[in-house]
Amino acid sequence: MSAGTSAAQMIKQVVTTLKMTPVFEAVSIPFVQQFLDDDKRTRSACAFARRSR
Repeated sequence: MSAGTSAAQMIKQVVTTLKMTPVFEAVSIPFVQQFLDDDKRTRSACAFARRSR
């Protein structure tokens, strides 16, 4: 439910151990599946407007 935030925290430990520089900036989109259609493309803004009414 945290949009992969905990997984990102775990991989940062591995990355720093390998002397790589982790990127701390991220945009988490919770429940991203609700924004995708059956072909895994983003739905149109019209669909979101109808849903919010």
